[in-house]
Amino acid sequence: MCGDDGLAEVAQMLTMAGMGLGAVLASVVSDRYGRKVVQVGSHIAIFLTGIGVAFVPNYTVLIVLRFISGALQQV
Repeated sequence: MCGDDGLAEVAQMLTMAGMGLGAVLASVVSDRYGRKVVQVGSHIAIFLTGIGVAFVPNYTVLIVLRFISGALQQV
């Protein structure tokens, strides 16, 4: 991503898209499985995706993990 500002903007856009999807799905998942289970699972998954983002091998994996991280942030 060094030297290409457009790629950074795409990664940020996909994070925001993940947040939008997470906001829509969070209430449905929480109602079905319980808030506490979903909240704890979300925190663990955010931790793991954060570690994954730190060590990504390429840009495609980065944007996938950023999207997932964004979706999990809304739970």
